[in-house]
Amino acid sequence: PRWLVIAGKPEKAKQVLLQTLGSRERVDKELAAIQTAVDQSRSLERESGWRALLQPTPVLRRILLCGVGIAFFQQATGTEAVVYYSPQILKGAGWTTTRQQLWATMGIGACKTIFIFCMFAGDKVGRRPLLLISATGLTLSLAGLGVSLITKSSAGSLVSLCAIMGSFSIGMGPGMQVVIAEVFPPLIRGIGMSVAVAVNRCTSGTVALSFPSIAKHMGGWSFFVFVGVGVLSILFIIWLVPETRGKSLEEIYLWFASGGVGNVIPDQQDMLQEMLPVDENELETCGTTEVIANEEAVDETQGTLA
Repeated sequence: PRWLVIAGKPEKAKQVLLQTLGSRERVDKELAAIQTAVDQSRSLERESGWRALLQPTPVLRRILLCGVGIAFFQQATGTEAVVYYSPQILKGAGWTTTRQQLWATMGIGACKTIFIFCMFAGDKVGRRPLLLISATGLTLSLAGLGVSLITKSSAGSLVSLCAIMGSFSIGMGPGMQVVIAEVFPPLIRGIGMSVAVAVNRCTSGTVALSFPSIAKHMGGWSFFVFVGVGVLSILFIIWLVPETRGKSLEEIYLWFASGGVGNVIPDQQDMLQEMLPVDENELETCGTTEVIANEEAVDETQGTLA
């Protein structure tokens, strides 16, 4: 329906909404909300395409920060380094033989596969809680891995590696793709997601290429660099990533338009009230004035008839 409204085909959009919602009253409300959000996005963004990203409005700047930021932190926490260099990491922790490293790596892969099914909880628990759980688990697991490498604890390193893969799979892994698909408005979703994914891949390559040099000079302490990035990712999710479960694209866009800080996206009616606050004293004054005016009009009419 949103694409049809953008394409100037509101009647076809109404037909689609009728098939999905059924009630004409709900269809009219939803169609009006879609039309309002599309008009606002057009007026605020000036135009779609690359120019909208190169010269973003404040609203679009917040959306870009959210989408690109979550794509960056997904890889900046060091999961690619763990995946690519797990045999070397295990060797440094005391797993000396190739057979030991192979079995340990298989166990890490199995752990990641098992935990990836937790992504289906996103529609019940919510995107944001899973992202927070995932980022917190990653940060603690990376700290545990660093300590295990410093103390040469082979069992601790294996448990930490499995915890890293499990934490990544329940939120930051699949959740990033879901969030960037939901936060970008339709007019620039394709380009916005392309930029976010490009940043994601560039970050992944940078981490993968730089980790051997960092590990060579810092040893187990290198993972505490990723711990610091993990703490920043937690703060980023808390302040700049909204909960999008059960919210329409229009409500998400209005959330960013209202400032985009916090975790709650109000309903459209509540959002409009926040964006257009009304003083209760003014309402009371206006109501009193209207009553007095009506009484004067009645008195004047009665005098004329008399």
